[in-house]
Amino acid sequence: MDAEIGSGKLRLVEEKRALQEISQLNQQKRTLQNLLNGTDSSNDLTSVQARLDMLKADQTLLSTQHDTIQAKITELKGVQNDRYADRQNTKQTKDEIRKEMTECRARMDAMRAKYNVSAHT
Repeated sequence: MDAEIGSGKLRLVEEKRALQEISQLNQQKRTLQNLLNGTDSSNDLTSVQARLDMLKADQTLLSTQHDTIQAKITELKGVQNDRYADRQNTKQTKDEIRKEMTECRARMDAMRAKYNVSAHT
């Protein structure tokens, strides 16, 4: 392939494709040599192990943050439930007071009607 590229008989597109193929083959050759010598695989294994250790540390940190956030959410739900119960009690008290007021007004109206009727007779 090197000879074809050097001869100048190839078009530009074909030359680029051939150069790319040569580059890939050279890279594969180096990788194969490194694997046979054992140098590349041990470095890769070490780097993968180091990356795995970093990810485990990140996982632990994220898990701790998740637990903290979940505890805050649970606490806020408790506060929300307490406030909802207080609101319901306040509403119930308000409804009872309105009922009493309505009953008092009805008694007052009845007394006024009785007074107005008995005062004119």
